Amino acid sequence: MLVESGRVVHLMVLPETLLAGSQAPAWRSTGKSLVDALASGRDVLLEIALTEKLDLTRGASLAANLAGLVGEAGTKIGALVATGGETACALLNRLGIHGIRLIEEVEPGVPFGVGIGVRSLPVVTKAGAFGDPHTLRRCLDRLKECRPSVG
Repeated sequence: MLVESGRVVHLMVLPETLLAGSQAPAWRSTGKSLVDALASGRDVLLEIALTEKLDLTRGASLAANLAGLVGEAGTKIGALVATGGETACALLNRLGIHGIRLIEEVEPGVPFGVGIGVRSLPVVTKAGAFGDPHTLRRCLDRLKECRPSVG
């Protein structure tokens, strides 16, 4: 829904790319696209591609490497929506965030807060299989409402 609306730059990364690590050409290309989009002020939806080769037993490695890829964007990240507990934990740790000061819920079960740690950026977390087709849009809208006053 967010991609179809044109509100976000959609970047898809293959599981094989994440598992290959930072020396893989596709990793460097995706990282550059991420940094360029964020530097231009665009919102980005970064997604791990669901392929036949996706081995869910490698979830922790995929989440950690996704966090490494996102971490390369560093201070260009102004807010974060993270889906999936393992992914959220890896991303927050990579960004130096060790807790979240909760402010409210975007909707029931989707908390919104401000990171505690090295970075103090607005954060929304969501369980991977939770929400309806509009949940991510509401998360993005909430972050856009708060951005000037939180952080």
